[in-house]
Amino acid sequence: FPSVQGTYMRRSIPFPERGTRCQRLTSIERRIKLSPTEFLYEYAIPNKPVILVDAINNWPAMSKLATSISESESCASIPNIDFFYESYSHLHVPVTKGACQVTVSLGEYLQGWKAGVEADKLGYCKDW
Repeated sequence: FPSVQGTYMRRSIPFPERGTRCQRLTSIERRIKLSPTEFLYEYAIPNKPVILVDAINNWPAMSKLATSISESESCASIPNIDFFYESYSHLHVPVTKGACQVTVSLGEYLQGWKAGVEADKLGYCKDW
């Protein structure tokens, strides 16, 4: 970030003291509605971790990639099989079945998942 010692975007910024970077972390703040400026000055520049609680709420991926399974629990969701099938069924993906790895179309894999094929028979789709 800083391009010149002590300055950033033409504003004077104090750099962290030497040795403060490796302080023992006992907790991480959780923030809501943190502005980019607040993030920059309060967390990025001092190299301080923060959990951005609402950072991805409005991302289109949140509604495309997962389907809510509970109105009362916003975090209770499953993959949106229809979206993945419509968008990516033509791709070939690695599937691990026991000690073997095979390649199948994602469409074929998702059809098996949707049909309720048991996990040990369907295999584990990963790294695609």
